[in-house]
Amino acid sequence: MMKNKYARIVLLATLILTFTNCGSEPEEIIDTPDPEETTVQAVFYLKATVTSQENEIKITWTNPTDENLSKVEITYEEKGTTDTFSPILLDAPSGEAMSYILTVPKYSTYRIGVTAINKKGVKSTKRTTDGEPLKPVEEVVAMPPFLGRADTIMTAMVNLYLGGPRDVWNASYPKATGPYWDGDAVVWGQGAGFSAYAAIREATIGTEIEEKYENMDTRMLNSINKFFTYDEDIWAYAVYPASGNQRFYDDNVWIGLDMIDLYSITNNPSHLDKAEKVWEYLQKGTDNSAGGGIYWREIPPTSSKHTCSTAPGAVLAAKLYLITSDDKYLHNAITLYDWLKETRQDPDDYLYWDNVREENGQLIIEKNKYTYNSGQPMQAAVLLYKITGDTKYLTDAQNIAIAAYNRWFNPYYSSILKESIRMISGHVWFNAIMLRRYIELYKAELELGE
Repeated sequence: MMKNKYARIVLLATLILTFTNCGSEPEEIIDTPDPEETTVQAVFYLKATVTSQENEIKITWTNPTDENLSKVEITYEEKGTTDTFSPILLDAPSGEAMSYILTVPKYSTYRIGVTAINKKGVKSTKRTTDGEPLKPVEEVVAMPPFLGRADTIMTAMVNLYLGGPRDVWNASYPKATGPYWDGDAVVWGQGAGFSAYAAIREATIGTEIEEKYENMDTRMLNSINKFFTYDEDIWAYAVYPASGNQRFYDDNVWIGLDMIDLYSITNNPSHLDKAEKVWEYLQKGTDNSAGGGIYWREIPPTSSKHTCSTAPGAVLAAKLYLITSDDKYLHNAITLYDWLKETRQDPDDYLYWDNVREENGQLIIEKNKYTYNSGQPMQAAVLLYKITGDTKYLTDAQNIAIAAYNRWFNPYYSSILKESIRMISGHVWFNAIMLRRYIELYKAELELGE
């Protein structure tokens, strides 16, 4: 029995050795990854909504149900630009709904993306949506009482006077139908309407009625340009809207001033173009007769040089210099201003005479004085002071302002106000021009702290 037991042990050991030494190589064990670890499902129900705060967008979504989910990545960019921002990483619980308040730099439309990421860094397909923050409330300046009155008047003017076959200002109300051009006002009247528009266009910026007058830009420009005619080898505004009619230098310079003022508001090159063309036209009306200055009328020609054409011509040149920095305009402004002061200013009171002409080498001066003829040199002086910093121009403007006040502002007792006030006398349109020049001086003194 013992012998048999030993035989069985030897046989078993032999079998074990035979199996170990003579068998095939062991199989390689391959670790096959879990498919759920190499793919990540995208997030669900992505939305972007506005909050109650500016520059914020609320993002909401639901994470996929995945035990290997680790993070979500939020990306965003402003649509229509190449601007991108750093991504945002958040911990992402499996299957849970999440939200995030995204802070953006300004009001715009943003493309927002959310991507799920598992523990091995594998990313899902990005879900995207567009969102906007709360739109900022535009600050609207309350309309002052005087602007409201101006709006009432201008609205009535447009409704009652503007229109007709050429969509221009009519000469009267009820609308005239004759005797010329279907009752259209002459260009002096057209220019007055255009000037009123330019003034209220500037005054309404930032108010609730700004858009109302901004929408009239094209109509008003097209209307006044009906009178822009080509005669004597040069373009200019004529009395009536056709070549062969009278053309006045002062009619043109008033329109040129409004064009340059409108350009400073609109940046419309058509406004600047017309202002420059008016300046070129004024050069035709300038020669050495009477020592300088600008004539009153081109067609038919006159021999007199007027303050009402020369003074606003100096203002136009100064404003063109401020816009373009072209020295030819500054040189022209100073030349015209110096001539006015030397030949047109009354040395006794600083006010300006109406016109001068040269006959047989002698200067014949027409010494009537009008409010606008002193208002325009006042503005020219203020602008030259702003450009050059030379206080002699500011002193000139102040001297004119005091003299004009003493001459034309008369004492008046108002029984309604129960107080004494000053009432300006004379032509309303002339007075309006002078009043606006007082405002120019006031602004200059305000900057000085005077």
